[in-house]
Amino acid sequence: MDKGPQWDVTFDALQDAVMVLDPEGCILSCNRAAQEMFGVREDALGRPCWEVIHKSTKPVRDCPTVCAKRSLTRERREFRMGSRWFLADSHPLLDEEGRLTGIIHVVSDITEKKETEEAFRRSEERFRQAMEAARDGIWEWDVRTGKVYYSPAYAQMLGYEVSEFGDVVGAWIEHVHPEDRERALEVNRRCIENEVPHFEVEFRMRTKHGDWKWILGRGKAVKRDADGTALVMIGTHTDITQLKLSQEKLLVQSWIGAALATITRMEEGLGLILDAVVHVTGLDCGAVFFLKEEPERLVMIHQVGLPAPVAQAMQSPDGVRAMCRLVQAGGACYAAHERLDVPGAGVAQAEGLQAAAVVPIRYEHRVVGCLYVASRSGTDISRENQRFLESVAAQMGNAYGRVEARRRLDESLKQYRTLFEVAGDAFFVVRRADGCIMDANQAASKLLEIARGELIGRPWTHLWAGDQRLEEWVRNLESAEASGPIFVQARLTTRSGEAVPVEISASPFDLNGHRVIYISARDIRERLRAERERRALEEQLRQAQKMESVGRLAGGIAHDFNNLLTPILGYAEMLTSVVQEAELCTTYARSIRDAALKAKDLIGKLLAFSRRQVLDMRPVDLRAALEDLQAMLRRTIRENIEIQMSLPQEPVVVKADVRQMEQVLVNLVVNAQDAMPSGGTLAVQLESREFLEESEIPAPDLAPGRYAVLTVADTGTGMDRRTLERIFEPFFTTKAEGKGTGLGLSTVYGIVEQHEGRILATSIPGMGSAFEIYLPQLEGTAAYREPDDAESPPVVRGKGETILLVEDDDMVRELTYSMLQSLGYHVLEAASPSHALQRVEALREPPAALLTDMVLPEMTGKDLFGILRKKWPELKVLYMSGYPEKIEAGEAPDRGGLAFLPKPFSMAQLSRKLAAVLEG
Repeated sequence: MDKGPQWDVTFDALQDAVMVLDPEGCILSCNRAAQEMFGVREDALGRPCWEVIHKSTKPVRDCPTVCAKRSLTRERREFRMGSRWFLADSHPLLDEEGRLTGIIHVVSDITEKKETEEAFRRSEERFRQAMEAARDGIWEWDVRTGKVYYSPAYAQMLGYEVSEFGDVVGAWIEHVHPEDRERALEVNRRCIENEVPHFEVEFRMRTKHGDWKWILGRGKAVKRDADGTALVMIGTHTDITQLKLSQEKLLVQSWIGAALATITRMEEGLGLILDAVVHVTGLDCGAVFFLKEEPERLVMIHQVGLPAPVAQAMQSPDGVRAMCRLVQAGGACYAAHERLDVPGAGVAQAEGLQAAAVVPIRYEHRVVGCLYVASRSGTDISRENQRFLESVAAQMGNAYGRVEARRRLDESLKQYRTLFEVAGDAFFVVRRADGCIMDANQAASKLLEIARGELIGRPWTHLWAGDQRLEEWVRNLESAEASGPIFVQARLTTRSGEAVPVEISASPFDLNGHRVIYISARDIRERLRAERERRALEEQLRQAQKMESVGRLAGGIAHDFNNLLTPILGYAEMLTSVVQEAELCTTYARSIRDAALKAKDLIGKLLAFSRRQVLDMRPVDLRAALEDLQAMLRRTIRENIEIQMSLPQEPVVVKADVRQMEQVLVNLVVNAQDAMPSGGTLAVQLESREFLEESEIPAPDLAPGRYAVLTVADTGTGMDRRTLERIFEPFFTTKAEGKGTGLGLSTVYGIVEQHEGRILATSIPGMGSAFEIYLPQLEGTAAYREPDDAESPPVVRGKGETILLVEDDDMVRELTYSMLQSLGYHVLEAASPSHALQRVEALREPPAALLTDMVLPEMTGKDLFGILRKKWPELKVLYMSGYPEKIEAGEAPDRGGLAFLPKPFSMAQLSRKLAAVLEG
């Protein structure tokens, strides 16, 4: 090919890559664009084009050069190298005979064109997807011909196929709701006549199934004539039915909220609310249930459109239980009736109800009822309706909570008012602004002796009885809101002028927008009296505890002292009997014996005070005992003292130790005589009193019942309060030194307490004193008898019987051993239980009796007797003790128990007690 200079310039100016190839596809020449596009260098000449362009050793698939060589026609192919697109265009060169002489291969860069096409394709795809997603119906209206293009989505929106709907504007007009048709046509007319550039209008259209859908129509003119009249209109129709329903539901929901906010009982207004719910959801019937008192009692409050058989099934016992189970499960249920476990599901299906919903009504995480709705069309409840029903149920739950709170508040106010009126304390409601009484209860009126009507409006401070703390109390109230109620004791003035002590509690709070003070005033007159009595009782208890402590000390002293007196008294008695020929020795021995007897008597008083002496308790007629003592009392009392004795006609029987009761009376009478040095009157009175209530008994710690009351009163000098508080203390005396031991009244106190009685003392200085003794009275009668040992023989001798003597005190054991031998007994002595058990091991015959101390080392005398009795069941026992407290409860002689010999004892007492044991 002959090329001139002009050709080269033109060849290189081309923007596409141009290569001249031989018939085999090798490069003969190429322009500058080819060199730049594919990096062809001069050494590429003569090489196959696919090797230079594609870096391949063989032609690529569908290579246009190869195809053009084969077809001898023009071949075009698009290919991609890296990120760029190219168009290869191969033109075969033929000679006059049609033989291939070469190929012109042109390659164009079409990347920009391909990207533009791809962007357009994506845009079209997005538009298609958007239209499908929006489900908008598209229309194009040729106004001149009346022909309309309706898109497939348009027809489907109304339930039609495109072929069914038609292609004229009349198809649209006849589907528009008659109430909306004129309005819809008018906006279209205004746009056609160029009064508005575009329009929007809402209207309803009938679907193929006969129901109505709300449509939002938008449109504009895309072609007008010279006068501006629209020739072609395009637009969209959007289904806004759900939006309109949602808006209606929001309005209904707002109305429901307002309606529920005004009800005071859940039964009120639910009919209208349920009507609105059924209407706006497009369902057919519904009911509202609430749980009542019992957990299993679900009550239908209201129903709308519910078939009677379904309502009956739901309210049957089985239906109520099934509904309760479903509701208590807690979650909402939406399903077709055949899958929904609700009461009357089968009946509902028979009545044509296909789908139902049961939505729990909750309050504070607790199910309190449920909302039931059902539909005759479809087999499920739409998600939109589900959300609406759950929202309404939540509103009902909130209303339930408010109604319940109101009900509880009303009940609380009613209870408060009842308590306010019936409370024993006085209550006032006082306005803080002026301090006037706004309300007061009946107790306040009664306390102040002022009618409630007169109290209302009266300043609260006018009721105070001139208390100087009022001003400070009022100041404290100002800070009471931060620190809590204010408490104060004060006095309130009654109508009669009495200043009543009260305990006041005051708390400020708001009442219906008014700042008020709630005040309670408690009458504390009785409490103050009780406190005074309590302090008096505490003082009595303190005295009793003090005397108890001294009593323990006295008992301890008595134990050791008795052990010392026993040999003194015993040896003195024995000495008297063996020295009859020596008159002076006899006198000394009797003096020793008399001193020991006085010491014994002192110990008896200590034991009486400490309530540890052993008593011979038996039914005693006090009236008979006092009659027998009258003569002795008259011999004892000075002649300038008049004795007045008042005794009942009937017997007064108590359980007592006669000797001890005589001692009580003698001590009281002697004290009375000492209190009347110039003479006076001594009154002794015995009576029977019955107390039905504990509060009636003057003496403390006594149970209700009948009591014998012995009173000893004098007209002597009397005692002051401080003396009266100490009269029962041991060794306390008001007599001159050497005139008294101070044990007289303490002995009386101990004897009375040991008889389970109480003694009270009253006195007025200058007027005299009185002592009252309360003893539990027995039913029936009893004969008064002198003690049995008054006429007993002085000594009873033994007959050589063997006596096992066990005593740990050496002096007492030696004396007792000597006494027993003198009385004619054979004696085995032991200093301890273990020693005694050793002594009897070798005995062939059992001893006649065991004479043992109660308190021994190793074990008690009772335990020792128990061991010996297992060996010798007929063995008898006589116990000794200088400390009677050691005798166990229930075994003391005064309780009909063991044979007992108190220390110190004489030979005569020992002989009589032992003889009685052996004879028994």
